[in-house]
Amino acid sequence: MEDTPTTNISGDAHQEMIAAFLEITSATKEEASFFLELHKFDLDSAVSTFFEAAAAKKETLVVYIGSLSTGRIQTFSDLNRQGDNTGSDSDKPQEYYTGGEKR
Repeated sequence: MEDTPTTNISGDAHQEMIAAFLEITSATKEEASFFLELHKFDLDSAVSTFFEAAAAKKETLVVYIGSLSTGRIQTFSDLNRQGDNTGSDSDKPQEYYTGGEKR
C-alpha cells in the first residue's frame, strides 16, 4: 500500500509549511491548517485556493456594500418632501383620520 503525501511529511515539516503559508497569506493559523490539510500539504494548491476563496468573499462583500442605502437616517420631513413629487393635483397635504382620509 502506498503512503499518502501527508504520511511522508514529519510534524516539523507540517509546522514549516504552516509557517510558510502564514508568511505568504497573512492568514490565521487555523486557516493555514485548514487549507494545507485540504490539499494534503501541497503549499501551492493551498495558497491558490486561499486567495480564490478570499477573492470570492471580497466580491460578495462589494456587492453587499453596493446594495446598501446611503446610510442616512430619514426623518418625517424627508418623507413629506418625497411625497411632494408624487404629481398629485391637490396642493393641500392629505389629512388622515382614524377612519381614513378626510373628504
